[in-house]
Amino acid sequence: MIRFLFAADFSKANVNALKYAKDLMTGHDIVLDMVHVYDVPFAYTTETPARALKGYLSELKAAAIKRMEDMMNTIDEKRRGTLYPINGIYPAVEIHECAESIDADLIIMSLREDYGLLKRLMGTTTARTIHKTKVPVLAIPAHAQYKRVEDVLFPTILNMGGELSEREDSALKWLTGFSGFLNDPNIELLHIIDDEKKNKMDITMIGAPYNDMKLTCSHAYTVEEGILEYMQRKKPDLLAFYKPHRTFWERLYRPGRTRNLLYDSNIPLIIFG
Repeated sequence: MIRFLFAADFSKANVNALKYAKDLMTGHDIVLDMVHVYDVPFAYTTETPARALKGYLSELKAAAIKRMEDMMNTIDEKRRGTLYPINGIYPAVEIHECAESIDADLIIMSLREDYGLLKRLMGTTTARTIHKTKVPVLAIPAHAQYKRVEDVLFPTILNMGGELSEREDSALKWLTGFSGFLNDPNIELLHIIDDEKKNKMDITMIGAPYNDMKLTCSHAYTVEEGILEYMQRKKPDLLAFYKPHRTFWERLYRPGRTRNLLYDSNIPLIIFG
């Protein structure tokens, strides 16, 4: 049985992420568990008697359960899993520990619209969860709409004629297995050569590194610029990042033009390690 863990925060973007998750699960034998981490504001804890604080925590838990139940009830009954309302001050840690305790196959989180993109991913619970957990994380932008995943773009350090490291070989095998769950989309590896030959023609090798994949080498002034420009041309349905290659995906979220391009694309990201 495949288990997804959905991190609920009840925002508008989070509701959209749940809809995406429901569509993604269609036709597959999957159970979706849900976790929500709640806490008392620091000022309240320092000024409130212990008995009153305990009562307030009970109220917060009850409210969280009610909202989680409302979300869970929108899912087919056979797919409904367990609700995990957790009191904690570090949501990323609690989500990570919950995912490990239930042996989740995937964590699904939302990218909230009400922050700048840099803060929305790199300074949020989503980013901290990605850094903390070993479970793959699927991050859904606020306006992403589900469509059948036909093309996956995977930025890589692998160059033409190069050999896969053991870690990257394992990463590609994981991605290949996950792609089977996505109805076997096309997986394209992208290697960006950062130099001044920006307009040099792309080179694509079919059957590299595996028979059912292709590897493209493209030129750009920077790696992040190259990835984003290639995204605009090819319009993949999913971006896949290998977590140890953190410079790839972290640099994409810096302020400026690249941030706006990535936000406008509304392409979900899966980050695994």
